Amino acid sequence: FQPYFADGVNDDFNIELPKVEGYRLTIYNYKDGKVVFDSDDQNEKWNGRFENTGALVPGGNYLYKLVYNCDGKEKTVPGKVNVIEQKINLKKPINNDNIASLNYSGLLNNNQILNFLK
Repeated sequence: FQPYFADGVNDDFNIELPKVEGYRLTIYNYKDGKVVFDSDDQNEKWNGRFENTGALVPGGNYLYKLVYNCDGKEKTVPGKVNVIEQKINLKKPINNDNIASLNYSGLLNNNQILNFLK
């Protein structure tokens, strides 16, 4: 996601779920393992800042752990989110080197990916 631009597009990170019990989303710095965001409020989105109030985190990969209860059982979902600091110029040709990052960052939709793969 791209919190550096504050342009209303992909500014916040959240994981869409129906209302669940025991929700906790924790996001860690990939390099040092320090927590940069932790919330038990399912409606709170991560804005890319340390604990949502400090400075913007550096661009790069961050790991998350989502924990919630479903049908009385605790579920743990690990994942990765990428904070992008610079805009990607979509006027540049799309190639094998950049399609994965464009797709991951949400800048390409499925039709654009399918057209590239033809």
